[in-house]
Amino acid sequence: MTKEPLKHSESFLMQSKAWLCKLFQQQSKEKEVLPKDRIETTELSLNLLRKLAKDDDSLQKKYFLAKDKAIQLAKDGIDRGSEPRKRVDKPRDDTSSDGTWTVRTFTPPYDWPFHWSTASRGNETLPTVEATAGAKTGDMAIAVRNFSDEDYSCDATVAVGSFFQPNQSNATMHISSQPSISYFYEVFAPVAHGHAHAFMGIYVGEHSVATGKFEGAVVDQKINLWDLDLSDRFSGGIDVFSLTASTPVDNEHFYEVWVWAGGDTEVGSFEFPWVESNLKFHVPSISIFVQ
Repeated sequence: MTKEPLKHSESFLMQSKAWLCKLFQQQSKEKEVLPKDRIETTELSLNLLRKLAKDDDSLQKKYFLAKDKAIQLAKDGIDRGSEPRKRVDKPRDDTSSDGTWTVRTFTPPYDWPFHWSTASRGNETLPTVEATAGAKTGDMAIAVRNFSDEDYSCDATVAVGSFFQPNQSNATMHISSQPSISYFYEVFAPVAHGHAHAFMGIYVGEHSVATGKFEGAVVDQKINLWDLDLSDRFSGGIDVFSLTASTPVDNEHFYEVWVWAGGDTEVGSFEFPWVESNLKFHVPSISIFVQ
């Protein structure tokens, strides 16, 4: 016998989103410690190079050309790359006659979308942070760029997902999804610190059926997509990016299951480095098998 799809009130969804925002704000603050140390170390070596090149006319000319290029990149705006391939998957909802296994495939529209972004301090030259998530289509995107003469970092996270409550009292839930992605990321910082990073994965939050209280993240998967410190750029796309995860589950809890992705950039204070992380992806389905 198939259960009716689990539904929750708008107030519950707002509480869940508020908790996620608090989580990401905490993670963002924790990440700021490492960039400060990394920036200070990088700036030490770069300051030595600047002093050595101070009286070299040829190097000074190349330095100003590099600075002009960084300024031009900022003026041109974000290159978001191509659109990811779209695919239509079929929903599925089956349970064995004895209730020992359940297969469910969630497809758009998903129960809820989530997007979050933040930026640290800076001057009037602010970074651009964009994060969009579409529950109706499964389309999501992040676009984060940094161009500043002060230490600056910014983050963005997006997700789509659905809720599920198992029939079984003691089982294992296997989650899978095959989103398509397109990406463009770049660091142009010849005489300053710059860093670009992005991840994608599966997240599963566990809630008590009796109280509705959040009890923990049983899956917190973050697969590294890129982690770039040197001046370079990359672009491309992947039609099928496979994600898989597993976790113990029971019928005394319900679970929010979603695919998420995030990106962040950071720059050090000196000579306007340019950094950007851009990711677009389409989630045609999220499948679970519980046994």
